[in-house]
Amino acid sequence: MFTPVAVTATNTACTVDRGVSLSAVRMKDGRLVTLEPAATLRCEMAAAVARWVREGIEPAVATLGAPLDTVLVAGSQQCRPRNRVVGARTSEHGRGNAMDTRGYVLKDGRRFVIGAPMPGSGDAAMPVAFQERIKASACADFTTILGPGSDGYHEQHLHVDRAERRSGAVLCQWAVTEATAKVPSPPRKPDAPAATDAAEGADEEAPPAANGRENPGTSQ
Repeated sequence: MFTPVAVTATNTACTVDRGVSLSAVRMKDGRLVTLEPAATLRCEMAAAVARWVREGIEPAVATLGAPLDTVLVAGSQQCRPRNRVVGARTSEHGRGNAMDTRGYVLKDGRRFVIGAPMPGSGDAAMPVAFQERIKASACADFTTILGPGSDGYHEQHLHVDRAERRSGAVLCQWAVTEATAKVPSPPRKPDAPAATDAAEGADEEAPPAANGRENPGTSQ
């Protein structure tokens, strides 16, 4: 679902061409997958993200045993330098030409996150085969792809953008590694008995922390 938005910027490097808010993407079966929170992007980037969610992320998530419900957005349009480094070039985020994701929520309630899950969060690490599928789809649709192991700034999220390079090169960097947590079972309903009692040389910077504040120790 695209809603036109006006993005005001005092820095001309952060002018957004035809800005939109992308809040959900309709899948081939007609259901809506939510972006949480909605991503503010330039129109062309929003269209690319919608296509990626529908044709790349959704089929990959289906291999985990349940349909995709929500894409967790870690960052979209924000006027700032690359990796939040003072004096660096303006990030593609400034023009609404980049988006960061930190994980995916399935219809059965399971959450798979990029990088190592926080202890006690209930999140699961992504299986290797799943990471490979997401990486391949992202690298086919975008020109910059930065994930864990790329540059030290993207250990907990995946950055994608459509930066234009004179060489036409694609920068695809994500060091896929073994999952650090077991894939959880779908959460049981409250009235169901338990089986047992113990049953970001690239671009981006750190996304805001979960409490809405920026994480000062990282740079997406």
